[in-house]
Amino acid sequence: MSRLATAAALVVLLIALGCDQEDDDVPVAGPEPVSEGAEALWGSTFKSTAITEDGGPRPLVAETRVVVTFEKSGDRQDIGWGAGCNGAGAGVRVEDNRLLIGQIASTLMGCEPDLARQDEWLSEFFGSDPDWTLTGNRLVLTSTATVIELKAAD
Repeated sequence: MSRLATAAALVVLLIALGCDQEDDDVPVAGPEPVSEGAEALWGSTFKSTAITEDGGPRPLVAETRVVVTFEKSGDRQDIGWGAGCNGAGAGVRVEDNRLLIGQIASTLMGCEPDLARQDEWLSEFFGSDPDWTLTGNRLVLTSTATVIELKAAD
């Protein structure tokens, strides 16, 4: 990822992290979701609504949530993420409902220990090339025993 593209993706992510952190979305039961194409991801920002790990809730540090951005410029595709302290990002290739994450770059702010551990956990999650499903404005990312449910930001 070029330094300019990384910086741009991280700025967008950090701006999004400053947005409201209300968790007013409750998943709605309905018919089996149909995944939309990858083109619907580009230019979008998503905020977490629920996270499960090993079948149970995975709490985040108080007053934080996962924010994920997707940017596309020409042939370049980037993903950015954060959860309360540092922002991270990488080039990404989308194949068969899998996000293939390239070299991860991150801001290097000093974070309190809980936020630093949360940043590390999140980068490990994205570094595992998670599966994705997009249905309407809801994105679900899955890797091994972790599921992150997100909703498109307004």
